[in-house]
Amino acid sequence: MKVLLVTCVLAILAGVAMADVVAEADPLKSGIEAIEQESGGTIGVTAIHLARDQRFGHRADEVFPAASVIKTHLLIVLYRRAERGELSLDETMTLREEDKVGGSGRLQREAAGTSYSLAELARLMIVISDNVATNMLVGRLDGMESINKELVELGIERSRFNRLMMDAEARARGIENAITPDETAALFAALERRAVAKPETCDAILAVLLAQELSSKIPSLLPEGTRVAHKTGTLTAVSHDAGIIYAPSGPIAVAVLTKGIANEETSRQAIARVARLVYDAWGAADEDVIKGATE
Repeated sequence: MKVLLVTCVLAILAGVAMADVVAEADPLKSGIEAIEQESGGTIGVTAIHLARDQRFGHRADEVFPAASVIKTHLLIVLYRRAERGELSLDETMTLREEDKVGGSGRLQREAAGTSYSLAELARLMIVISDNVATNMLVGRLDGMESINKELVELGIERSRFNRLMMDAEARARGIENAITPDETAALFAALERRAVAKPETCDAILAVLLAQELSSKIPSLLPEGTRVAHKTGTLTAVSHDAGIIYAPSGPIAVAVLTKGIANEETSRQAIARVARLVYDAWGAADEDVIKGATE
């Protein structure tokens, strides 16, 4: 089972690595390049249409600071280990004063001594990007080295968990978590294909991602009611969103990563515009495409 899962993810990654070459004539290319130029920074994009096996990439293999998008990787590792019986999502952890860090989330304001199940911590980590919950789960999963080892088993070669959330000292030393557009989109594609774990486990992971409360990036310019299972991330001059857009034509895995854009609103709008470009290019159902071509 494990070999089959890894083989599937590696196959997705291998396909995405070709995206920049395949997409040279893609109408998405000029639109995304224009958005990038207007932003004044760097934008990396990988999009994968799962049903049509379409791929697009722009700076697809470039490394970006991960921000909170890497919490998705942690979520998948957690649920895989629960599936294997190495832990239970119902087991609890007790919040300690020393666990508290700043940034996003609410646990930093909760009373020390309060207990939370692993499932509760996972949900907080994703839906409101809680940094305290994230760091607690890293500890429960035996640290970053153990998590990175499992990412390698999944075929993730360049994305790495290198520091805890809000570790200013590590950041000052140049230590940063890292992701790439292609590996991020491929991981979401593998999740949607139920390839990273058993189907019921993947369903549970996607349910958490669908409950995302931070919706100002990828979902913001999509048609009302469009479902998106996704995870955002923000640092100084870094802003991301990545996930699955459930378009009429089928699910589209997309990662839009940005760096070097000083104004957060500019980066947010850029991500939203890229997501809408992908949706407009690929989102129509096949019968709608045929109908439009004949009218």
